[in-house]
This record gives sequence, C-alpha cells and structure tokens, in this order.
Amino acid sequence: MLINAEVFFKKENDPKGNGRICECELSLFGPRLFASSNEKNYEMAVKNTISDLEKQLKKRKGILKPYL
Repeated sequence: MLINAEVFFKKENDPKGNGRICECELSLFGPRLFASSNEKNYEMAVKNTISDLEKQLKKRKGILKPYL
C-alpha cells in the first residue's frame, strides 16, 4: 500500500549534456524506496526513475510474498 510519493525535478549544469534530474521517493510499509536518474531531458529521467522503482517494488514483492 502506497502511503506517500514525493517527486523532485532538478536542473544542473553538466558539461556532458545531462543535468535533468528526477528523484522519486515512495513511502510504503517498511523501508522507503528511492530512485534517481540524470538524463538529457526530463522525460527520459522520469522513465528511468520509474523503471528503477518498478524493479525495487518487484524485488520487495518477491521477498514479502512467501509470508502472506
């Protein structure tokens, strides 16, 4: 069950052309999940951040499933 979600967008000067940062923190029962991505545009940063969170959620679900 999702309790809270916080999403932050940042812009940094990066000589490599990146610098669009998306950070997301999900509050669930148990430890919080956090993911961050630094890309050339915000759309890719959001996509990669969500992908990282999905992996973390699947891992947590696999750990908790035997106990339910």
